[in-house]
Amino acid sequence: MKKLVFLTALLPMSSFAEIALDTQKVTASKITDARVSNSTIISKEQIELLQASNLSEILTNLPGLQVTKQGGNANSQSFVMNGFRSGQILILLNGQRFSSATLGTTTFNTIPANIIQRIEIVSSARSAIYGSDAMGGVINIITTQDDIAKNNVKVALGNQETSQFSTNLNKKIGSLSLGLSGFTEKTQGFDVFDGADDDRDGSERHALGLNIGYQINNENTVSVSSQTNRGSVDYDNALGGDDQSDYQQQVTSLGWEYADDSYGVSAKYGESFDKSWNYGNGTSRSNADGFITESKTADISARAKVNDSNTLLLVTDYREDDISKSSGTYTKTKTDVYGVGLSHNFSSEKVNTEVGIRRDDASLFDEQYSYSASVEWFAMQQLSVIAAINTGFKTPSFNDLFSPFGGNQNLSPEESLNRRLAIQYNQGQSTFNASYQLSHIDNLIVWAPIDPSDRWSPWAPENVNKALLRNAVVSWDHNWLNNFASQLSYEWNDAIDLDTHNRLARQSARIAKLNLNYTDEQYSAGTSVRYLSDSYDNASNTTSLAAYTVVDLYGNANITNNFSIGARINNLTDKEYQTANNYPAQERTYLVNGTFTF
Repeated sequence: MKKLVFLTALLPMSSFAEIALDTQKVTASKITDARVSNSTIISKEQIELLQASNLSEILTNLPGLQVTKQGGNANSQSFVMNGFRSGQILILLNGQRFSSATLGTTTFNTIPANIIQRIEIVSSARSAIYGSDAMGGVINIITTQDDIAKNNVKVALGNQETSQFSTNLNKKIGSLSLGLSGFTEKTQGFDVFDGADDDRDGSERHALGLNIGYQINNENTVSVSSQTNRGSVDYDNALGGDDQSDYQQQVTSLGWEYADDSYGVSAKYGESFDKSWNYGNGTSRSNADGFITESKTADISARAKVNDSNTLLLVTDYREDDISKSSGTYTKTKTDVYGVGLSHNFSSEKVNTEVGIRRDDASLFDEQYSYSASVEWFAMQQLSVIAAINTGFKTPSFNDLFSPFGGNQNLSPEESLNRRLAIQYNQGQSTFNASYQLSHIDNLIVWAPIDPSDRWSPWAPENVNKALLRNAVVSWDHNWLNNFASQLSYEWNDAIDLDTHNRLARQSARIAKLNLNYTDEQYSAGTSVRYLSDSYDNASNTTSLAAYTVVDLYGNANITNNFSIGARINNLTDKEYQTANNYPAQERTYLVNGTFTF
């Protein structure tokens, strides 16, 4: 298989479908010339095969990932990757942090699938490169175009009075590349919360993206990227009342990159805004509680290829978070962090190694050091073995520390020590992947009721002394007769609070997934089946969530060279289940679309 130049020494995770890619720069990532045999890259073609309209429909099919929903596509969602929660996974949008300082997580469900060109996934700690939040891995969502794609317009209709409209418009004028993407969705939804009035909780999602790139010469490129997501969500509060939440997210970045065969330098400045307003239906948003986070980032990466085998990577970055515009009363409203890291990669025909170290200085905490070391051994032409040890950390969010509704200023950053062993075996049309990861987390931050016996007790965060994550994933990918492809995976996940010996909340211990796909020049079709064992909804393990099996279907037909019809059915059997207590999963839904390409 051709080697992909990606993030330094990324540890492999089974890919949804194997793609052969020529050696290339991933311009939105901090890169070296490390060879990575099995990083997870989700391409535009794979997203279109799934007929996905949101990020969760993509992630839920991947080995090692489980998604939790508290309502429909626009409602609160989170995920677990190899035992780590979504707040412990760094989410990037075109290489820039995409998260809320108040929440400490990314509301990734706001990102429509039509704007995504590819997704890069790293399933191990990358704090030695990226600092905080990358203790469990990195997900980089790329919306910019490597090459100018065709223009298209898509219209989709489905049950629950769902309608979608999206478009991608691209133009290349000499060395100037322009890209514009838009998306809008409205749905009447369904009743997302048990214990409240039986009503429909609708939502709206809107997105607008702009990407500009200019190739100065063969070595120098400048780019501008801007993504705006906004919408509104109806929901039922814990007291049974009807509420509404409005949100707006904007991520803008300006970057320059120089790259030749031996050296590379990239510089980027970015700003992001995350805004939300919560208020009762029938009241004005002007009277709502608003939470507004402003984040400014600047980073520089420099790569030097010393010789054919040795590459050095130096990274330095600065981030400032500001929530002074929020209506909530926070005792602290600003924080900043400065980080610098260095990694060395050695590559040969038989061995690929990486060592890295990074120091972070945060205004609210003591200096933090992160380390990484990995070795990839190509035992034979078809077999590679990877062993790695690394550390990671995550600083508490503003809400964790200073929320007027239950913050704890005595919290310490979460810290992890991760050890991982993985193998990949390729033979003809088959690929076999297996990995085992052992992680110890100190100071795990958990929100729990102050008085568990009181239903209406306020919640507050606390540091759990130690947590143990043991995770094993095996997967088998096979291509059948050129047109058929399958992937079978199984995950064993053991996530334990070592103080209480309780299982961590909303993590299934056993997960099995089967993906079957058929593609040819005119048609594509597929199905995904996933089984998740029982889990607990709370840290005390007193509220359980039953095991469930879900089946999805999707397909597409090219009617002409310029027009196609696609469809997706989620929860084909109309299975009743919950991934969060009192939040029923969405019933069977379907979405039919028509796409015109020009």
